[in-house]
Amino acid sequence: MNTLVLVVLYSYYFECYFSQAVNHCLNQTSHIIALKQKGLFSPDRQPHPALSEIKRLQQPVSFATSHPFGEKVIRISSNYNAQLSIINRYSFLSPSHLKWTWSVTSDEHELPLASSGFHIPDSLRLISLDLSEAFINVSTCEERLRSKYWLNLWGAIKEDTMWAKEGFLVAADQFCLVLECDSKDSLGCNAKGILSSCSTGSAGTQVLESVEDDLTIKVTLSGMNVKNRPLAVIDKQSGTLLSYNLPDGTPVIEYSNKDNPKQIKGGLQPNYTRAATDNDKGGTELISNFLSIYSFLLYLDRKDRSYLYYWKRYGLDSSSTVASICQHIQAIKGHNGKTLDISLNCLTIETKRQRELFSNKIIYKFCCEGNLRVKVKVKPRKILSSLPSLPRIGVSLMLNKSLYNIKYLGRGPVENYPDRNSGSDLGVWTTSAARMGYDYIVPSENGNRTDCEWISLQDRDGCGVCVYSSIDTENADGFIDKDDNIFGKMNCSVGMYSQEELHAANHTIDLQPRPNGDHPIYVNIDHKIMGLGGDCSWLPCVYPQYEIKAKHEFCYSFCLFPLKPDKDPAREVKAMAKKK
Repeated sequence: MNTLVLVVLYSYYFECYFSQAVNHCLNQTSHIIALKQKGLFSPDRQPHPALSEIKRLQQPVSFATSHPFGEKVIRISSNYNAQLSIINRYSFLSPSHLKWTWSVTSDEHELPLASSGFHIPDSLRLISLDLSEAFINVSTCEERLRSKYWLNLWGAIKEDTMWAKEGFLVAADQFCLVLECDSKDSLGCNAKGILSSCSTGSAGTQVLESVEDDLTIKVTLSGMNVKNRPLAVIDKQSGTLLSYNLPDGTPVIEYSNKDNPKQIKGGLQPNYTRAATDNDKGGTELISNFLSIYSFLLYLDRKDRSYLYYWKRYGLDSSSTVASICQHIQAIKGHNGKTLDISLNCLTIETKRQRELFSNKIIYKFCCEGNLRVKVKVKPRKILSSLPSLPRIGVSLMLNKSLYNIKYLGRGPVENYPDRNSGSDLGVWTTSAARMGYDYIVPSENGNRTDCEWISLQDRDGCGVCVYSSIDTENADGFIDKDDNIFGKMNCSVGMYSQEELHAANHTIDLQPRPNGDHPIYVNIDHKIMGLGGDCSWLPCVYPQYEIKAKHEFCYSFCLFPLKPDKDPAREVKAMAKKK
């Protein structure tokens, strides 16, 4: 196989040289350009996000608990001691030559609750850490159950060496802490309360109204000092949430149809595509693209064709045009006008061949406080059952350009995906829309964060919106997922470019720089996203457990609520959990 690849490459470059088809070469060799950039660093010596993964997996020292299944969970009793066994992979060194530090972080604060150094003697195989300093202010059982805590361990070089300077991080690890209570109830590190999307009584005399015309349904807010203030607009033809405003009128979700009045860009709508990575493009058709004489390879083995080949075939790549058609829409006002439910049944259709790809049932639940709960039920059509994997299951949003300050609870600080997040720790992280992604030489899908519970997007004054993954216990509408993420986790990514722009670009120079605040922000909220793979870029290589099979329904829900400058998103989410 390697000999064949070399013959193909040399033949292809020979052909391009004598034909002087420069543009053709550039377009066809984008995958080769990406292959040349394979590794842990870019040409300007900036680390790739994958560096944190391989560094964590190959580190010389790690830790383990006594958990029978090897899970990274430590149960903490009233003495606040954490016991860990040491795994030393050094051949001639002990962990004592490193400077060790521990810290305890929570789901509310980016900074640690406490941190301290510790020493590992040469012959020691088991250590015990006193973490009482971190829990001085945690006195009640409710606080222990409602919060999540993580123990973080770091080992750094004590003094300069030939290959690294003092303080260089050699080993790191993270464990979830479960604080036990005297009561029988005890929540694990991944459990939390059921979140309520609406509170009661805080909206005063304000009520919600829906106004319909031939094209849209407008949701307005009226009250003592407000009359028919726009809260949201839904397109009746496509079911797209065109706009969503905060109760004070600040725009959050926006849309545009300047290029094509019949094609809506932005808003909030289902999203099943992604900008193909070089691994997505790897397959037998890649070799056949180099020289037409090798096109016979396409007919030898269908299973080795790329993910992108199948996505193009069914209109699921970012260059294909799909449309959403709303078949039924109904508005139902809640008690005293404090809530308004808008239910939609929609179809996602590939416009080129007019094939139905997905049926979507969407419920928008609006509240007077400005909260919006979105419930989605997705049923892939049978035509997609032969796909090796769907790119993603989720929604895309286009937000106001001022909401570029980001804080989230999930894995970070760098991008991570379901099959590449071992080196990303859980915690509260801060970033911005322009910094959350990574500029790959060949632009592609990037910037995802896994295991997110909430993400906030705020302007420089602190006003904005928070999105959190909610746990849906209602089943009257059939919102039950056979593979449901019961812990309320989601995947999130925020960037300055749309999936279509990333997919169409062959190089970073094809994308003009967009600083924070100069352009609308693109957000993806995903129930599931396919892994990246990486064992081999010439053939499909994502492991089965990280693929998304289109053989059953998917159900998920999330909520949006307004944020004021004096409100912390972590505490606001917890406050809603208490109201239920």
